[in-house]
Amino acid sequence: MPITNYTAKEVQFKIVLCGPPFSGKSTSFRYLHSNIEAAFKGEVTSLKNANTDTLVFDFIPRDATLLDDFKIRFELLTIAGEIATNAPRKLLLRDADGILFVVNSSWDQVENNVQSFKNLQENLKKFSVTLDEIPIVLQYNKRDLQDAAPVSYLDFVLNNHETRIPVCETVATTGRNIFASLRALSEMLIQRFLENTPASNAAQSDAVAVDG
Repeated sequence: MPITNYTAKEVQFKIVLCGPPFSGKSTSFRYLHSNIEAAFKGEVTSLKNANTDTLVFDFIPRDATLLDDFKIRFELLTIAGEIATNAPRKLLLRDADGILFVVNSSWDQVENNVQSFKNLQENLKKFSVTLDEIPIVLQYNKRDLQDAAPVSYLDFVLNNHETRIPVCETVATTGRNIFASLRALSEMLIQRFLENTPASNAAQSDAVAVDG
């Protein structure tokens, strides 16, 4: 659930980048941080715990307001590298408001994508959350690979749900559509927040300028 800070006049949303190892989570994360204007972002913080390295930074979209003159703040988190146990993945999802699920488009990684997505659903279930109850975008990454699986096939194995999950085709190493993925998720988060906020207290938000 978004955190409303009445003193700072901000609403903060927690976004988690997750997916199988080597899908491009950290690369996407660092591209976003590197290309957001310095005045609107915090530094990347590394939270090391046992064998995991959680990366965190926050930013305020330029010219975006919510609830009259409240600012919007996004906190982005991901775990770098391969994770030996499930506990860090589950912990990262606690109180998440939205998810960017980063997919490795390589044919030989399809099974890893499927298993990771299944693990995501299982972890969300432990917090009594389903895919229909949390904003999520599928980021089909590494679309520049020669052996990239067709989007139609990735949709078949990952997006075969009653309600289709929004998809963005990306190349994290060049930044292609990385901000488009974040923008799509941001719009979903804000729309859901407004729908769940009493009309007497909420004003329509300005367009969210999630750009580098």
